[in-house]
Amino acid sequence: MSTYAQFRTGLIASWLGTLQRDSYPAGVAAVGPGRLALTATDPDTYRDAVEDLLDVWEDDGHGAAIYPSRHDETPPGDADYIYAFVLDRVWIRQPDHTWIPATRHPDVKAALDHT
Repeated sequence: MSTYAQFRTGLIASWLGTLQRDSYPAGVAAVGPGRLALTATDPDTYRDAVEDLLDVWEDDGHGAAIYPSRHDETPPGDADYIYAFVLDRVWIRQPDHTWIPATRHPDVKAALDHT
């Protein structure tokens, strides 16, 4: 199943990019820069990890990466997941529109336990 995930700083603030296909939490956590992004505790680390994740996502054949600079700074449509850095952690908005800290999401926790 194809999923879309947006990466943001703040709940409705800057859009950093979007991943297409397998961008559910377990899929993102399976990629090195994705794990770094999901566990970031400062915005600079998060931004850098997301930039790396966008590049790796396409280069390694996980799916498409949509960059703000190539899409007129507007995120495409609605996303299945939103990963947002807020205050001192990353939050995941799930398909049912509830939010959970990334490090508490069961799929992320499982991926982190296996690294």
